[in-house]
Amino acid sequence: MKTILALFCLLFLSKETFACRKLLQSLGRVEVLSHLVQHNKPWTTLEANSEQRQPYYIGAPPREFVLEGKLADQPNLPWEAKQRVEEQSNLLLKQLGLSEAQFEIWPYLNDQGDPNWVFARYRKTESSPWSWLDSSDWKQRSNKKVMPPELPIVMNPHIAADAHSLFSDFLNFNSLYQKPLYQEAVWTSQRGKDFLAGWISSSQKENLKAHIAEDSSLRARILPQPARFNAEPITFIVGATKDNKLHWGEQKINWQKEKFSFSKTPIEIKQPLFSPDFLSKFKKDVRILSGEEEAFFPISKKRIIFSKKSSAQPDNHLADIVDYLTERYQVLGLEIRKQPFVWRGIPQSNLIAIIPGKDRTLPPLLFADHFDTAISEDHFTKTGERISNPGADDNGTATASLLRAAEELRNEKPQRDIWLLHLTGEEYPADDLGIRHFMKEILKEKKDIAGMVLIDMIGIRDPKDPVFQINSGGTTQSLALSKIAMQAAKNSPSPFLPAFRGRFDDESYLYNTDGYILDSLGFPVVFFNEHLNRHTMGTHNQHYHQTTDLSKNIDFDYATHISKIAITTLWNGALK
Repeated sequence: MKTILALFCLLFLSKETFACRKLLQSLGRVEVLSHLVQHNKPWTTLEANSEQRQPYYIGAPPREFVLEGKLADQPNLPWEAKQRVEEQSNLLLKQLGLSEAQFEIWPYLNDQGDPNWVFARYRKTESSPWSWLDSSDWKQRSNKKVMPPELPIVMNPHIAADAHSLFSDFLNFNSLYQKPLYQEAVWTSQRGKDFLAGWISSSQKENLKAHIAEDSSLRARILPQPARFNAEPITFIVGATKDNKLHWGEQKINWQKEKFSFSKTPIEIKQPLFSPDFLSKFKKDVRILSGEEEAFFPISKKRIIFSKKSSAQPDNHLADIVDYLTERYQVLGLEIRKQPFVWRGIPQSNLIAIIPGKDRTLPPLLFADHFDTAISEDHFTKTGERISNPGADDNGTATASLLRAAEELRNEKPQRDIWLLHLTGEEYPADDLGIRHFMKEILKEKKDIAGMVLIDMIGIRDPKDPVFQINSGGTTQSLALSKIAMQAAKNSPSPFLPAFRGRFDDESYLYNTDGYILDSLGFPVVFFNEHLNRHTMGTHNQHYHQTTDLSKNIDFDYATHISKIAITTLWNGALK
């Protein structure tokens, strides 16, 4: 009877419906967990990492296989990931008390943008049944030399606390950055032998909850979704032995060492002539954008103070900021494109202002910010209330930089178009909302971009610390933009010093920005920021996501120096 029903599912119903999927999987159709992946084109939806962690593209990225039809011959992974998985499998084998075993694993990018590994299941031999691993199986948490792998966390949706963690809205969590976990789960029977679904989309939430209500045996096993080799979901079955060797079978992997070098021969840089009032105008714009000073609209003559700037606030001022920036650019004679959409029932919009190039058929080079601000952590801690912070540094300094670029470059003629891209919703819980929407449209329309010069926080520094960061994406073209940036910095004498950060540099901050989305999709990006990274996060900027993120705490000489280096990088990149 099961076989007849399964045939009916295959022929007449969608295999993606829960009922059919459950039936088909109970018949043993799921040999590896990658078969559970519901959506084989995640680049067309780009859900927030706060909703569902994006997959790690380890073959050709979407830019190559969507726009150019290119596919990689074998998976590409950084060399560091090889050592990491060998150490993790060796320790797990010992902790399980086995001399040999097979693991089902896959790589993912963790919250710091580092490549790490998911260890989902193990079996003693190829003919043995699979057993799920559990987070309690990793007992070497004190061993700081080995990064802990990601192991499944089992949750019972019929227990109130687990159901809350799985399905509650972010507004109902006591922690500011907690996220619902239902999209990060494989849904199985209690013992994990039968499968219902894995890594569902947000649109299937209510359908899933209906099945939970009908089936008391359902369990959620929380773990990031499988990687993608080219466009296809992929997991690896690897054999581990007590001689510390890891056997990959017939699967060949290209283990890559990050390579970059800066030639001793200087790159020719064309230096824009910046206006004498660059600093004073930059300061005023930061004060307006942070809500410390009233904004005056040059065309409509409206006046407003921008005080509500979180995408999650229903009555936010982000649409007003878009209108204000639009009028500022219209006065300069620039072409404007708005990119409206809706999130959580709240209207949102990106904004593009275009400086036209000589050859408008060439892919444009982007200069990007985000103009929303984060929820104030200090106010939330005291009151539990979610209000947005002023955002003078994060990210008024970036938006002010785009406004300066418009005035400084509007009468120039680059080779290609420059798009001044104002992005909404970078901050949690919107979580790169604007750039995800922008890139979905780029890939949907099969349009290329030459790359992005990104600014996010360039104004706060310790008086004794002269460093700012130039963070590169992982592509060859990202490195080319970064070389221009480093040369531009060297050509601009000042007490401030650039520090180059490669894609997987431990001090890179690219992972916590909109640039991470571009890089993961295979597009070039170089990112400028103050000396802030995972190591300096707790000490460098005491105003980060606080109500004290005000203009009085910004070093404007430092901020405008970085801004000018970024604009110089943009200009030289657009001349090519």
